[in-house]
Amino acid sequence: MEAFILTIIVVASVLSISMIALIGSYILKWQKMKLEHNNIPLQAKTLQKQMGNLLAENEALKDRIENIEYLLLKETEQKPKIKLSEYEKEQIRLDKKNDWNY
Repeated sequence: MEAFILTIIVVASVLSISMIALIGSYILKWQKMKLEHNNIPLQAKTLQKQMGNLLAENEALKDRIENIEYLLLKETEQKPKIKLSEYEKEQIRLDKKNDWNY
């Protein structure tokens, strides 16, 4: 009878240890997934901020290009201060001829 009780105690101990290890591994996996999930909004905010900075920089560059185009067109009406290639001069002449407005 004592051997039977001892066997039951040993089997219960082994099963409980394996159950604790199994539950512990699931808890660790759950915590890891929870941490990864919590980092996603932070990464999304960082990406949104970077995208906003890139869009602002893009707009600034567009403005600079428009200013340069304006100066080039204005200068061709007067005395050009910037040396233009023959191709650029021809383009400006054609644009004026076709009445292109920027």
